[in-house]
Amino acid sequence: MIKNIESWNAWESEWKRHEPVDVGRNLRVMDAMYEEARSLGRLSSPDPLEGLERDISYAKAINVRISSGPHRTGA
Repeated sequence: MIKNIESWNAWESEWKRHEPVDVGRNLRVMDAMYEEARSLGRLSSPDPLEGLERDISYAKAINVRISSGPHRTGA
């Protein structure tokens, strides 16, 4: 656990200032993250309307209005 946050932030800022940018490493990290997102199925489809019907039916199901009148049963 870091006990002295100011000291840590100063060290980190100094380290970042002297650390050279590694474009190749950054691209490899980006590619790995892209592949991870693809493997998890988290990337959107090229067709923006794909799955729209499912989303609409889900929205209708969770947004049901329930009256709070005296004729309501339960509780």
